[in-house]
Amino acid sequence: MLPGPDGRHLIVTGGSDGSVRVWNPDTGDQLVEVTAHTSGVRAVAVLPGPDGRHLIVTGGGFGDGSVRIWDPGTGERLAELTRRSGEV
Repeated sequence: MLPGPDGRHLIVTGGSDGSVRVWNPDTGDQLVEVTAHTSGVRAVAVLPGPDGRHLIVTGGGFGDGSVRIWDPGTGERLAELTRRSGEV
């Protein structure tokens, strides 16, 4: 979970379809959805960013082999690290 803009928590999930979703745990509402990877999401982490806001970091499975960094509020991809083969 990560703190939302109002200090409450949000939930971040990664799916076998390559999607990453941000949820409001109080209401169950989906707030953001992005197609994060071309294969299943194998890892999701939430880290503090340099400006005090949080970032989502995701790792893709076989066939994708990338690590991507996302803005949880907008779903904007901020950075990507790739490797030639294998899962992250």
